[in-house]
Amino acid sequence: MKLANHEVKHKVCAPRNLNKAVVVQNTKTLAWEGPSGSPVEGKDPLKLCKSIELPNYCMGILVIAPLKEKHFQYVLTCSLFFVVVYGKVELHVHKSSWIIETDDSFIVPLGNAYSLKNLSHEKTKLIFFGIKRNPPIGEMVV
Repeated sequence: MKLANHEVKHKVCAPRNLNKAVVVQNTKTLAWEGPSGSPVEGKDPLKLCKSIELPNYCMGILVIAPLKEKHFQYVLTCSLFFVVVYGKVELHVHKSSWIIETDDSFIVPLGNAYSLKNLSHEKTKLIFFGIKRNPPIGEMVV
């Protein structure tokens, strides 16, 4: 391109470690787990799958059966971001609680414990994203 008799050069910048792969998952190919971490069974109160698992983040789906609970879990390696696709849950993070409904979202910060209770007579579905912690240089991870 020329502008006032001066040539203007455009340079496209991209990170050197750009990942060119695109990962696509559909729900029929996902590995669903129950609360014990083994393959989901019909009587399980919740089922979970990680649809994408990469070194710095993950993404997945959590389904909680009617009036059932996901018991307290400590989040030690990442911050979790949730979106309620449908349903109504009671959320506990540390010493606080909220009622979260369809289309609401919330964060469980790194280092906190949380639990979810389905308040509905229908199943509740949430999508979650985990942003994994990168320890500072020199910090020992055990």
